[in-house]
Amino acid sequence: MAGQNSFTGSRIQNSIIYQSITTDLNMAVEDSLLSIANSARTLGNSISLKMVEFLNEVKDQPAGFRDLGLDFLGICHILNSLQESLKEHFDSKQPFPAKAIPELTRVLSMTMQDFDHLQTLLH
Repeated sequence: MAGQNSFTGSRIQNSIIYQSITTDLNMAVEDSLLSIANSARTLGNSISLKMVEFLNEVKDQPAGFRDLGLDFLGICHILNSLQESLKEHFDSKQPFPAKAIPELTRVLSMTMQDFDHLQTLLH
């Protein structure tokens, strides 16, 4: 009986350790997703301001620049909504679909690369 209690106690302890590790990993993933979403949102908003300044200052604008600026503002609006939605989701302590994490991270990383390139062109 004592051996069985020791085994059960060990299983409970291992379960608690596993839950703690899983919780820490989930928090790291959440922090990473929120961080990259926030970075993309911040950079996008900064670029949007530069584009608006350009549109206000330059009378002879390159063809399509105004439409590009409007499209870009739409993308920034989506990123703002995404970042807020992720924050609300994680604050509610609901599990995030593990299969979605790599793809969302990939898309946000590509967005950051594109934004970095666009920011370079605007300077």
